[in-house]
Amino acid sequence: MDTITNFIEININMYLLLLIVLGGIFITKYTKNFTRINDTYKVLIASIVFSIIFYFINECEENCLPQYLFTYLFATSFYEVILKAVIKKVNSTIGTDKK
Repeated sequence: MDTITNFIEININMYLLLLIVLGGIFITKYTKNFTRINDTYKVLIASIVFSIIFYFINECEENCLPQYLFTYLFATSFYEVILKAVIKKVNSTIGTDKK
């Protein structure tokens, strides 16, 4: 278990992860009427913008690029596999689930 924890600590930027997940939720919920672009591409574009901002803020050169890529992949998978199911369950429990 320590190996997995160490791997995650090294290869995932938690601030970027949180920003991608929350930004993805915001984008998919509030931008449906503004653009015709698929939500997946909107999240990808936003993630690239967030990563570029983090890249210049952290001044970490090329060694952060693999970390940012892995963070994006982890964030999108985390959202699709875990968070989406939790949100659906909460919405159905409190009665706000759209049918």
